[in-house]
Amino acid sequence: MMMHPKTHRCAFVLTGLLALVLAAPAQAAPLPKTVTWNKSFDAALRIAKQKDKLVLAYFSSSDGDPYGQKLQKEVLSSENFVKWVDANVIPFNADFTSNKRQDLFKKQNEELQTRYQISVVPTFFLLDNDGEVVARFGYDQVKLLESEPVGKPVAAIEFLDNALRNKPDQEKLLVQPSLAAAGDYAKAHKLPVLFLLTRPDPAKPPTPMHKEADKLVDLQR
Repeated sequence: MMMHPKTHRCAFVLTGLLALVLAAPAQAAPLPKTVTWNKSFDAALRIAKQKDKLVLAYFSSSDGDPYGQKLQKEVLSSENFVKWVDANVIPFNADFTSNKRQDLFKKQNEELQTRYQISVVPTFFLLDNDGEVVARFGYDQVKLLESEPVGKPVAAIEFLDNALRNKPDQEKLLVQPSLAAAGDYAKAHKLPVLFLLTRPDPAKPPTPMHKEADKLVDLQR
């Protein structure tokens, strides 16, 4: 089939553009412009477990705390902070507002306030994915220094990096073969013993550990 020279050149250019598009590397997902704080504590822990990250829990009062408002403007909205959060932690926010509108997380936040003994805001925690405290800090540790321009909280990011680096290693659960062995290990290492008592399957013969569990139940009675 004969092709007009101009049509031939057009086809060649289109083919070349298609090749460039196919060869172009996939671009990374754009960085979010703000931190998307999880409002559900359970959801934050679940995501942290899936991604093997710590939770950054932020306890605030967005409409009643001038320090929190200052921190939001100077640090928490900065590109540095957004980038750090996106790369390192799962963000969670419990906000105690004076607004009387219905808050779906009011009961949850009040329980967390008691659990983590929150007496002032802003307060931050780094938590493991079981909700155990790794680090606790407040406004003074992450505020913008007078020598820093707004939106460039270098010292705050350095503090957060150090808090991550200094997190304790996760300890493995040591399972002992018997009650006597657990008692001996606990005495030698000055540690408490955690007992998990379960009901045996009635269709299966009881194991020695089940018999020891029965003894513990009888002692408790």
